[in-house]
Amino acid sequence: MKKGILAMLILFSFATFAEKNHEKTAKLEKNSYCKVPKSHGDYKKINEKDSRVDIDFENCVFDGENYENVKIGILIQDKDKVESYLKKYKFMHLKAGKNLVNNDGNYFYNGSWAFTNDKSYPKDLIENKTTTTAPTKK
Repeated sequence: MKKGILAMLILFSFATFAEKNHEKTAKLEKNSYCKVPKSHGDYKKINEKDSRVDIDFENCVFDGENYENVKIGILIQDKDKVESYLKKYKFMHLKAGKNLVNNDGNYFYNGSWAFTNDKSYPKDLIENKTTTTAPTKK
């Protein structure tokens, strides 16, 4: 009897662990975006052409759910362009189908993104972009 209960507890703990891991990564649906960039952290060099920057947003919508005060790390290639986008645009759209990894409330995203002043999904800007490339229109 005790072995059966112990086995059930072990199975339950594995199921709980697997569930927690699954919650840490989300496959983004279309219309996932963040709005009102507030500030950003330091630019961290990853390799010769790429850097990472963490941006603080007022709120974000991932898979239809709203999150307040979100920090997202994105890959970039041009610091000056990103600085300009943060001052000029209100929305950062994230490409559908890419992973958004949650690490203790801080998110990292390695897919294509686009900054705009419109809430609607900028399919023409984002669907054909490669990772870390931002739009040059507007």
